[in-house]
Amino acid sequence: MITVEGIDQEFVTSRGSVHALSSVNLSIKENEFVTLVGRSGCGKSTLLRIIAGLQTPTSGRVSIAGDQVLAPRKDVSMMFQRPALLPWRTVVQNVMLSAEVMRLDRNRARNRAQELLSLTGLEGFESKLPHELSGGMQQRVSLCRSLLQEPSILLMDEPFSALDALTREELAGELQRIVMQHNTTIVFVTHSIEEAVLLADRVVVMKARPGRVREIVPVDIPRPRSLGRSAYTAKITEVSGQLHDLLQDTNEGDEK
Repeated sequence: MITVEGIDQEFVTSRGSVHALSSVNLSIKENEFVTLVGRSGCGKSTLLRIIAGLQTPTSGRVSIAGDQVLAPRKDVSMMFQRPALLPWRTVVQNVMLSAEVMRLDRNRARNRAQELLSLTGLEGFESKLPHELSGGMQQRVSLCRSLLQEPSILLMDEPFSALDALTREELAGELQRIVMQHNTTIVFVTHSIEEAVLLADRVVVMKARPGRVREIVPVDIPRPRSLGRSAYTAKITEVSGQLHDLLQDTNEGDEK
């Protein structure tokens, strides 16, 4: 589905050049949920923007279903850290914004919006304005807006990082339910090991200066997953520990 081949990214600033990414290779299958984790400055968000077609790499190539990504695509949606809702528009009007921009069929889009609002627990809040919602509810609206066009790929750049721990886990649960009900390939950037384990089929551990793939860790745990006690608590703890050790280890080792 998504193929990343030999991606290098260098930025030239007034203080010199910054080598953000080096020889990044990655293959993501259709309907797979992949998280990117790593310390600040390892290029996670830069890689996501390149996949989205929002940034052109210095060298290398990204392809989606065999077609090279040279610009943003209609079948790829991106969700950012902040919800960026228009304060004068209601919940449903904010969700419908992408339908207006992309000129989708209005009746079908409105039905889809209502379905998504119900799925994310926002039924009954359609006429509320953003300032009347909690931070978690605002991010649910942003998620609905990102899914309205029924993208084949959803790119998510730390969308829950500004929220408290319980709200983050709650939204991770909502996202798991969406993943289980809809066929969407998701690439999710996070600093949180817990989020990575709760959500991912595979976790890509990156290291920095310049950013590159250190290791890819499979998460073979049935969904839905929870940080509470369950039949899979031991496995969740095991994978979390493995990721923690990889992120704590400053030994560069061999490239993966």
